[in-house]
Amino acid sequence: MIDNNPELKGRMTVFAPLNAWMFKAMSGHNVQILSVSIFIIGNLICAIAPNFLTLAAGRVISAYGAAMFTPSATALAVELLPPARKGFALSLIFGGMTVSQVAGVASLPQAGSRMLSAGASHSVSSSLPGFSH
Repeated sequence: MIDNNPELKGRMTVFAPLNAWMFKAMSGHNVQILSVSIFIIGNLICAIAPNFLTLAAGRVISAYGAAMFTPSATALAVELLPPARKGFALSLIFGGMTVSQVAGVASLPQAGSRMLSAGASHSVSSSLPGFSH
């Protein structure tokens, strides 16, 4: 079961069927490498985004990579492991996603205040209505 994060459900609903069709000829390992690479590229775009439009594009790209990763990791775990280990592997995949979301949300206020004090968000915040400097 996928957790209740609406963003995760939305990106998987849009991208997962498309990915299944586009990458059916690739091995599971290659799809995993590609998905993590796309996710990293999307996050790098977000990190250097000079404006909101670029930030939004980076989020879409990283969502695409994440939507590739989850179903392919699940399929790969089920395919490669013996029946006695499949449940444990799936619990690690979905448990890891849940823990990362909880840890990310918990760390946002601290990370955000550090970024603001360092001036790192000036370029993006200046492009948002009401946040111009």
